Amino acid sequence: MYNKNTDIFSDINYLDYLDEHQKIILQHDNRFIKDTNQKDISLNDIRKMYFDRSFNNFVTKWQERCDRSEYSMHFKYCIGDTPEAIDNQQEGFGQKLLKREGYIDIDGKSNNNVSYYMNKHGFRCPEFSDSDCIAYFGCSHTFGIGIDQDAIWTELLANSLGLRSVNISCPAVGIDFWNIYANYFFEYEVKNCKAIVILLPPSIRHSYFCNWYDYENPKYEYHENIFHETGTDLIQMEWIRDFRKKSTLNTGRVPFVHKYFDATDTEPDWIGHNQNILLGKENCFNRTSAAVFNIKRIAEKLNIPLIIESSYAFADDHHADDYDFARDISHYGKRTHKNFSDYLKNKLDNE
Repeated sequence: MYNKNTDIFSDINYLDYLDEHQKIILQHDNRFIKDTNQKDISLNDIRKMYFDRSFNNFVTKWQERCDRSEYSMHFKYCIGDTPEAIDNQQEGFGQKLLKREGYIDIDGKSNNNVSYYMNKHGFRCPEFSDSDCIAYFGCSHTFGIGIDQDAIWTELLANSLGLRSVNISCPAVGIDFWNIYANYFFEYEVKNCKAIVILLPPSIRHSYFCNWYDYENPKYEYHENIFHETGTDLIQMEWIRDFRKKSTLNTGRVPFVHKYFDATDTEPDWIGHNQNILLGKENCFNRTSAAVFNIKRIAEKLNIPLIIESSYAFADDHHADDYDFARDISHYGKRTHKNFSDYLKNKLDNE
């Protein structure tokens, strides 16, 4: 498995590549951090977290020898598209579908005809270079869960345009997941970008950084809320099921906080209050809008086309047929990816 601790992310001085506004923001936030006696924000560590989050989708036993020089790693399976899930398909629609689409043989064994090739930056695309490229932001529909490398719509579209594919996607993340990447790493890593495509994930998803602390060893004995930091992770919350179970109003759908118009200053309980912050429709809309406009800023700066599509439209408007599914039988299949690639090709030609 590629070792992020000895790779390119450790030695880059990202501060040299920040503009004046980014430097002010970083200095401002590090000033707050000094007030709490914590370590400064490290862009190197944040970049490694993006790498980690991507490779949490793989396990070492799925890794194969990389037989393509333009990639660093090769996997036969991915979280959500595992050999166990294929083996557990009982005789019925699922197994018939896998056989029909050629993913398993007549005995129900995997044909091993899906490959995941990854570059050393942690993305499912060729290694970064200076050749002209098209960049994509998205979730599993863009990553291509259960779809062979050469059949993902991102690869098909890039090849039809004669451009290198830069597939900046990760399964089960919201578009807000890419906020910091777009702001601080995209322009450093992605050269000669000629167009950007965003396939919007569900807006309910929320990404955040979580700091782990040693609660047995506080830094200040007189301040019980300051502890030794032991690590940080980039975490994704989807539908926040734990909160749903404790909701103030559990309707079986996304929960809402009770209104509290009365003579007191009482607010909703902690769980309900945080549900509303994370799941409220306006907050979801706000997260999506902020992230998209960060990416739009890049496109405008580079003077290149930006295309934004909804993953719901991907499913509703381009799904090829009732049998067209990926190997995981949860995502759409090769024919849908081809339809979507052709649609985007026509749209970019008009741009």
